[in-house]
Amino acid sequence: MRFIFIFMLFAIPLPLLAQVMPYSGGMAELPFKRKDIWVAPDRLFSIEMPSTWTAIAYDKKHDVTVLKPTNESVDANLVIQRLVVPAGASPRQLLLNAIEQRLSKLPSFQKIADRDVIVSGSPAAIVSGKYYYQGNAQFPRIIEELHIVKGTEAFILHFECYAELAGYLGPDLEGFYNSFTIRPSNNRVKSNRHQLFPQELDTDQIPF
Repeated sequence: MRFIFIFMLFAIPLPLLAQVMPYSGGMAELPFKRKDIWVAPDRLFSIEMPSTWTAIAYDKKHDVTVLKPTNESVDANLVIQRLVVPAGASPRQLLLNAIEQRLSKLPSFQKIADRDVIVSGSPAAIVSGKYYYQGNAQFPRIIEELHIVKGTEAFILHFECYAELAGYLGPDLEGFYNSFTIRPSNNRVKSNRHQLFPQELDTDQIPF
């Protein structure tokens, strides 16, 4: 499926960032990426984890998990948080609140695109944008944030990387979105190779 700009309900939410920030080269091509099904603590969600990514931290109090590329030279992260929301909560409204209360306050934040989508069979809304790291225009960062609502639970997937890596990491992000499963059944466990968390989560770094 090709990346296209149409603001409508999509069954599969292709990352917006790869549409507006195509990869222009500069990183060595990676070999075939083996993927395992990774299940979050307390079976909150499962996701297909490429061999080039790993889960580095988890904070049980805030239900936050952090994923990063295994290559330390690739400065990117995907932060996933579970929230309890009122019945009937709208992912679009959660997204608008996030833009107003958090994202718009990032240095020189610019919204690139947004749309409504379906993820794991549930309604969701996604936005992409960019801002200047520490206010420096020489270091633009791309962000993409996906809000999913199922019943009284919401999941936020917050992705960030430097602009030149956005297109390069787009396929990985697409895989995360398409494989994201809320409250997976027991038979979905395929591998626990990423289950250990080598770092303590600095809650000051949680973007929510």
